[in-house]
Amino acid sequence: MYYKFPFVDVPNSLKPIVGKPDSGTRMYRAEGSDEEMVVWFDKLHEHFDQLVSPGGVSIFVPASRAAVYKRIEEGKLTLFLFHVVKVRRTWLGRKSYMRTSPYGYIPVSECKAWAEELKQKADGRAEERLTEKEIQKSENKIMEGKKRRGRFERR
Repeated sequence: MYYKFPFVDVPNSLKPIVGKPDSGTRMYRAEGSDEEMVVWFDKLHEHFDQLVSPGGVSIFVPASRAAVYKRIEEGKLTLFLFHVVKVRRTWLGRKSYMRTSPYGYIPVSECKAWAEELKQKADGRAEERLTEKEIQKSENKIMEGKKRRGRFERR
């Protein structure tokens, strides 16, 4: 079964704000000051109604954080990251750039689509198990019939 995942559309007008995606992923990175982070956050929420942190994906999807990050790294889930960069002066007077851990958000619509995808896979597996049980029952009936006809008697 072919299934096209409903990724969120990142318009060209939003790309200067969210940054460029990492190669082979849908991980958009931006960096700047605390004030720029506020603008980034507001623009994200204007365009995408609901966002959740990677740890909050488990509200919608029965998956671990490791599974969430694996899916992100495989390019199967969109993540918007913002690294706050602070400029400081060293005791020698030189500029020092300190990059903090990023803020990250995932669109809730993709979380719900992933949950639906997992549900469909689980339903498909249940059907496969049912089919296997039916096959086993029919094989058992065949074997019983052969036993009754004496084909498996010892000589």
